[in-house]
Amino acid sequence: MNSHAFSRLAMSIVAVLLGFTTFAQAGPPLICHPIEIGQAKSLPWVEFNHRGSTDYDLKNLNRDTLAILDSHAPVLVRMETLRRATIYARQDPQVAKELITRLQARAAKSDVARRPDALAWFDVGYLAEAYKQWMGKGEPNPAAGLDGYSLVRNAISLGRIQRWNSQLP
Repeated sequence: MNSHAFSRLAMSIVAVLLGFTTFAQAGPPLICHPIEIGQAKSLPWVEFNHRGSTDYDLKNLNRDTLAILDSHAPVLVRMETLRRATIYARQDPQVAKELITRLQARAAKSDVARRPDALAWFDVGYLAEAYKQWMGKGEPNPAAGLDGYSLVRNAISLGRIQRWNSQLP
């Protein structure tokens, strides 16, 4: 996906996220509303009963999630994968903490390499907001202190800068 298409899609996502805030009775929008991805590869299907596939081994969650995200998956596949990962991660606070930590490290590594990755920052922001919607009151939330909305907005800006730089002679 080119940077321009990413920017348009990301802005649409932000608008949808803001629009869902009035529909609280329908459940947390980042968790309760599956995103249609067709036959694209993602984590095993997670039913709305908030329990992951009964035969999915949580030890594989971080590796599997990162493999999908690192495969240059489209934004909608990333969102659905992170939605499913959140549902699985809620079953084990250590797995949840490790996933957000690994996504943060992955994004920060791109900055250190002076090649900031807009999609990596998007992933951290989206997962942080999904965790905030899903983790219950009194439960430890590994995304506490992260402003996922700002991270997604920054990823959009970064995508625009990357697109602009790619057009320079």
